[in-house]
Amino acid sequence: MMTKPAQEQLPQYQHFGKVVITLRIVTVTDPTATGAESDGSRMLTFQSGPPIRVYDEYVRMYKPEAGGEYVLYTHGVESYIPPKAFEEATPGSDG
Repeated sequence: MMTKPAQEQLPQYQHFGKVVITLRIVTVTDPTATGAESDGSRMLTFQSGPPIRVYDEYVRMYKPEAGGEYVLYTHGVESYIPPKAFEEATPGSDG
């Protein structure tokens, strides 16, 4: 990832005993310029907060999609929760 969001300004939840920040993904796009070869990274945009770029390792591992949650643990580890799994784990959440 290129720039991690400012943690103090984002929604935080408890997840398996750890504080995590989650952002509802609105779009997942390839930032590659037209005609250039993709490096596999993707730009994630959110309901709130700035967009971020995640690298190909993240994309291959999690296959992020709109409606899912980008997760950032306070110690810097990134993860992803598919839409249905997040709703089941966090009743009443809007992401």
